[in-house]
Amino acid sequence: MSSFKFEYLRDISPDLYQTLSNRSAKDRRIHEIEILRTKTNLANMRVSHSGGKSTLHSNYNVNKECEKIYEKMGFDPKRLTIVYGIGLLHHVEFLLEKHPDISIVIVEPTYKVLEQAVRERDMRPAFCNSKVKLLISNDPKELGQFITQIFNLQVHSGLQFFNLPAYEKIF
Repeated sequence: MSSFKFEYLRDISPDLYQTLSNRSAKDRRIHEIEILRTKTNLANMRVSHSGGKSTLHSNYNVNKECEKIYEKMGFDPKRLTIVYGIGLLHHVEFLLEKHPDISIVIVEPTYKVLEQAVRERDMRPAFCNSKVKLLISNDPKELGQFITQIFNLQVHSGLQFFNLPAYEKIF
């Protein structure tokens, strides 16, 4: 485990800090999380689950992986972007570099990955960006309610999904 501390959350998101500090993140879907480094020395995780083991990001070239997902989805900056899986934020940073003014909702289906992610690296690029919202839920109904409460969908030309392939296998 990284020695990186998540004390920075205390100031920027006290509720999340409290939740992660006081919780023993248990999730029957996840057996173990290993911290890895990619070939370009970026943080990565290998998640052991009932279907096997999956790395959250490419072990070789995270930017190339992000570019392929981006091109495949036919990204439209006018749409509200739903990112399924916080991972280690590599894909969110990729989107924000290309489109700094887009609104993003990150849906994280488990506290277990989130807890490990905030311990492994500084998540301030997403947590301090007012255009980025985080929803921790695996309930699609709750997601729909959250989106309609927070966003005026008349302003956006619909929704688009940027999914980490590993999340589709794990969850």
